[in-house]
Amino acid sequence: MAAGQDIFWNATRWQDNIEKLYAGLLWAGPQGGTANISVGRQNFSLNDGFLISQFGSQYNAGPRPGVYLAPRTTQDFSVLAQGQWSGWTLKSFYLDPNEYEPIETKTKVLGANLRYNATVSTYADASVIAVPSSDSVYRDPSGNTLSRAGLVTYAGHVRWADPAVAAGVWLESEVAYQNNINFPMSAWAGYGTIGYLASKVPWSPSLSYRYSSFSGDNPNTQTFERFDPLFSGGLAECLQGISFGKVLSQTNRTTHRVRFNVSPADELNLTIDYYSNWANQLNNMGGNPALSQLTSKNLGQELQLVARWAINKHFYLMGIASYAMPGPAIQDATNNMAKPWSTLQLQLFWNW
Repeated sequence: MAAGQDIFWNATRWQDNIEKLYAGLLWAGPQGGTANISVGRQNFSLNDGFLISQFGSQYNAGPRPGVYLAPRTTQDFSVLAQGQWSGWTLKSFYLDPNEYEPIETKTKVLGANLRYNATVSTYADASVIAVPSSDSVYRDPSGNTLSRAGLVTYAGHVRWADPAVAAGVWLESEVAYQNNINFPMSAWAGYGTIGYLASKVPWSPSLSYRYSSFSGDNPNTQTFERFDPLFSGGLAECLQGISFGKVLSQTNRTTHRVRFNVSPADELNLTIDYYSNWANQLNNMGGNPALSQLTSKNLGQELQLVARWAINKHFYLMGIASYAMPGPAIQDATNNMAKPWSTLQLQLFWNW
């Protein structure tokens, strides 16, 4: 139940539903191999949520209460299967996302991911993700509608961290390419991160830089090039700023992120993020309707602070503060009426 104003609703509302309910089978082999399969309402994220995150759909939109707490994270229905042997892991998945019913797109997702772990923190994986059915459509600059059904995404992901070679340094990247079996489409997205963790220094400070980009559609070509972010999301990695995330979609967007993180105590963690957002194309059809045509590629900047405190085994406190500064693209779309805006959230989680 919720009362008061949020981003979607301003009336008291309530909803009851089963959030998580699934069953499965687990097999453990005598030589160390394992396999499992599960069916039902359950969580699923792929890697860090770059393509599929449990927070990436419209699970908490509209009049559904608890929007900022993100209480709904499971799929409406899913089938997950996984097998492990030595350093290899194969995952396959069928997902029916828990979308908000009045704008349900009936999207179904089918995919597989193969991963090899060289060490605990050095690994590589590849994914193929298909959308066999969906009522969702894209629009090209001519006003034609193109069905999401038939979308195929190919992705490769790698993370490297070897303390014997460069203690504290990590590198990570994922690149994805999309086409559609029903019309000419060629879209791409990717990110690259370099970071350093000073684990032997008090508070274990770390500093990282991340470049990410999702292609936009060039109106001067016959091919559709706007990347479909699927169910990308998650505050920690792929939301790209909690304030700008309310205005901009992932697509047609390049983001530079600088992150500084410290842990003053084992149970306390502080993260400061700086985001610089840029459009890849001035044509932005398919995003925020007010920003469908841009006059500048400079979208704006954001500063974000996240504090996480594990009070004890039952209570967990998270605070978020952000300050967004609109760039010329947003200023021009609002006749220079746009002002910097802020987000403040304080959440207390109780586990028992």
